[in-house]
Amino acid sequence: MRWFSGMVCWLFLALILSACSRPTPAVPLPEQTTPAESASVVPGNPVSDATVLPISLSPREVTERFYAWYTTYPGNVLLSGVYQTSEYLTVDLINTLAVFQREGLPVGLDPILCGPNVPEALAADEAVVDGVFATVLMHVLSAGGSRQDDVAVYLRQVDGIWKISYITCLGQVVGDAGMPPGPPTTGDQTIPEPTPFQPFAPDLGSTIELPAPNVQTTLPMPVLAHVGQPGEQIVLVLRWEDGTELVQLTTALADEQGAGLVITSLDWSTTEERPQPPSQPATLDLLSQQSGEILAQQPVMVLSPFDPQVEEITLYWVQGETVQAEKRLIPHTSLIGTAAISALLWGPVPGNLNGWTTALPTPAEVLSYPGRQEDWGHRVQLLGLTIQDRVAVVDLSKEVQAYGGGSARVQQLSEQMRQTLTQFPSVDDVRILVEGESEHVLQP
Repeated sequence: MRWFSGMVCWLFLALILSACSRPTPAVPLPEQTTPAESASVVPGNPVSDATVLPISLSPREVTERFYAWYTTYPGNVLLSGVYQTSEYLTVDLINTLAVFQREGLPVGLDPILCGPNVPEALAADEAVVDGVFATVLMHVLSAGGSRQDDVAVYLRQVDGIWKISYITCLGQVVGDAGMPPGPPTTGDQTIPEPTPFQPFAPDLGSTIELPAPNVQTTLPMPVLAHVGQPGEQIVLVLRWEDGTELVQLTTALADEQGAGLVITSLDWSTTEERPQPPSQPATLDLLSQQSGEILAQQPVMVLSPFDPQVEEITLYWVQGETVQAEKRLIPHTSLIGTAAISALLWGPVPGNLNGWTTALPTPAEVLSYPGRQEDWGHRVQLLGLTIQDRVAVVDLSKEVQAYGGGSARVQQLSEQMRQTLTQFPSVDDVRILVEGESEHVLQP
């Protein structure tokens, strides 16, 4: 177990911000473990290195880095909204934090640290990993050596990257502050039942998963929402603050439970007109075409193509028997390779004027595939991306099996992956895995 310390000037809703100083750390902050991540990762100011595709941090490293940043940030993370650009959090957790930002924080309790006091030190146990899910037990030591509640930090992999998805206050797992408890395990040893205060339970009433509220985004903009009925025509309206409007029509699919699912990309590429408004807030509305009812709404920050916070990538789509390049602008990220493959898996904008398609299975194909299993999701996802001897190893989720076979499609799928990743100087070739397996995958 490693300990790291730091102070935070915390503002609760009912208190006035007062000055506080940071004590000399008892031990150093967590070490940076890879050259690609040797700089401090700060939300909104990620490490820039487009020639390197960094390997995903471990669940424990993600937890330690998030809490190290959280406890040393010079301001109020929740009330300022700076968490919205954190690369350590899932969309679900960002959505829940946004509710706290709008409605106010619990008076006298920091929901991230599970206590009213500024921490003197934090300690993370080793992670317990179960497939794409992980748990890290965090211990909080207040000034003067008193214990606050222990914190269970739950993580899951999103496109191959570990992110924090849920935080629960457990109370003190053991009473002896000098003997912190070991990591939670599966089987007979389990994490203690959480206390009634569970601020970060996923909001099951939330209908829009992507984009996250107030997130910085570019066009094309991925949209994932649980709205409408299968087969219903849904109108997507993106309205900039200056009055610019982008309108697009899509058809709701049937998700795994038979409910309505909108999963698409919103862009000007379906029209001849291509306005380029400056970076500004905008609102995304999803409406029923039949009734005109607004089914869901989300505020976002749309970045202009000329914004310094965007960068260019190249994606490759199928056109006829070949693959063709598309230049895309995305919000700046240190995980440029992961971002490129994630965008490729999302697919081209439906109805684009260039006629681009993809050999990768679309959500409609995944959901209707006769051989799909009960544990399948609704789209292909990236489980991991690593570089080994200049070979990019891409691990895809099992839903990619919905491609259905055929040598021509397998060749186009592989070529899309290869050309998208070899745009980066650190990659010469690409190897594709499915759920970590390389044998008998993507057969013609």
